[in-house]
Amino acid sequence: MKHNFEKLTIWQDAVDLAVKVILSVKDSTNYSLKDQLTRSSVSVPSNIAEGCERQTEKEFSRYLSIAAGSSGEVRTQLIIASRIGMIDKDSSEGVVEDYRKLSAQIYAFKNKINS
Repeated sequence: MKHNFEKLTIWQDAVDLAVKVILSVKDSTNYSLKDQLTRSSVSVPSNIAEGCERQTEKEFSRYLSIAAGSSGEVRTQLIIASRIGMIDKDSSEGVVEDYRKLSAQIYAFKNKINS
């Protein structure tokens, strides 16, 4: 069963969150954490898209797991960035919560395609 990733809510939400993260760190001079946050946030929708383009549901499921893992990576980096004062604590807490919700949605979708 082939999916069109652009129509998947999880992909759309992941793109929106990646944009939010990138914009929140764009002026930072902490280049290593800024780069890591950018990469990991972009990794979430990218892995959803890549999985959709694979040949089997098993491969798609694997890439969804990778996307959820990248979501955890972003949350960790946002918490660190907030604690060191790189980004605003209040706004980072909202984005962290949005990534928690996204992870749950990714796993729910993964379970749906695996059943």
